[in-house]
Amino acid sequence: MRYSGILRIGFKLLVNDRGKFFALLIGITFAVFLMMEMTAMFAGILNRAFSPVTNIGAAMWIMDPAVNTATSPIPMPDYVLDAARSMDGVSYAVPLFMGGAMVKLANGTWMEREEATAMAEAVTALAEIGVQVGAGEQQLGAWQMSGAQQTAWKKLENLVDGESDSVIKQLRQAVTEFKGLPEIDEPKGLRAELRPYQKTGLHFLAYASRFKLGALLADDMG
Repeated sequence: MRYSGILRIGFKLLVNDRGKFFALLIGITFAVFLMMEMTAMFAGILNRAFSPVTNIGAAMWIMDPAVNTATSPIPMPDYVLDAARSMDGVSYAVPLFMGGAMVKLANGTWMEREEATAMAEAVTALAEIGVQVGAGEQQLGAWQMSGAQQTAWKKLENLVDGESDSVIKQLRQAVTEFKGLPEIDEPKGLRAELRPYQKTGLHFLAYASRFKLGALLADDMG
């Protein structure tokens, strides 16, 4: 009990200032949370590293000395498999193959099948709107892109910025719901009387400018 006074003073110093006390509790709680999270992540990595060994359940493993993990085995020669099968007490021995399906590209490189399929779909979608992969820098107008199939356009939505995406969607909707050119008033200050076909051309230019499209009108003078 000789230290009871010191402990009492220490306890009062700890809880006397409530703000500092609660801040200390929050800091300790957060530190414990971080330690538990990192421990759980480490345990998950370890579990994933040795899961092939536990899931397969083989009583004996034969591998090259250079193998570091079971997920990246080095192929063994056939005579090692024959030697393992000839051992006393070994009734069953087979080679272990691990890995994903790979696809060899035209340039000689290898790629996972899922990535190759996604790349092929993207190339097909680009071709539908007139983009030739490998032909260098190319420019596409909103009108050209709006003509792509809906399925192709969905695959390319992640390749287009937000402003272009909004313009193209607006253009697609306008083309789908087109019922004729909307008429506009003649520009102020115009000192001429437009003929009917000229008014139609004016309406068309105004309609095209709504979607940031360039237009060229030609007048047959003959």
